[in-house]
Amino acid sequence: MKNKINEPLEVGDRITLIKLDDPFTIIPLGTKGTVTSIDHDPWSVNPLYRVMWDSGDTLSIIADEDVWIKDKKESIKESDTKKYLRLVPIMKSDRQGREIFNFLKKLRDTGIVNMVAASDFTWGGEDFLDRYLKIQELQGSYQQIEDEDEREELFDMAEKSKQVMISAAIMSLEKKGSVISVENVQRELRTLGNIALEYYILKFG
Repeated sequence: MKNKINEPLEVGDRITLIKLDDPFTIIPLGTKGTVTSIDHDPWSVNPLYRVMWDSGDTLSIIADEDVWIKDKKESIKESDTKKYLRLVPIMKSDRQGREIFNFLKKLRDTGIVNMVAASDFTWGGEDFLDRYLKIQELQGSYQQIEDEDEREELFDMAEKSKQVMISAAIMSLEKKGSVISVENVQRELRTLGNIALEYYILKFG
């Protein structure tokens, strides 16, 4: 049975890009990606799909303008194995994996952030999360965490996830023979954060 064009998508679905109505995009046609969230587009009756592309980009798609094919369901082991091998430093123990993914689940459950933007939270720690909440509170645009114990638990989980991610970034740089500098660690954290979020969405949905 042939794949249909522009089938409705769910979070976690894998797609292949056929056409993108954006003259400035650098995402090649044929690039695969994973749907990370679904939003409403005020200018269309069709949903806006936010996609984490395998190229590292996060451009969204909509059926009015763009064309895609939904891929068959793949397991983590079958999809882009080489990329997920970069998660080995993070996943070297079940406990470390749980630190990150339990935090992402807790973050999702609070509803304070769109999960498509959650990759930086995996390594930002308590300070990053605290600054985000204060800015959102000033703007009056986030769902507050009323329970102080729940807030403290989230901060603690954010800090544990940060420590695992920093360790993973340093190990990854050492494995590649790269210089361990603040700039390189930050760059590696962003890359691993994106991969960790995509892995979480695919595995835990």
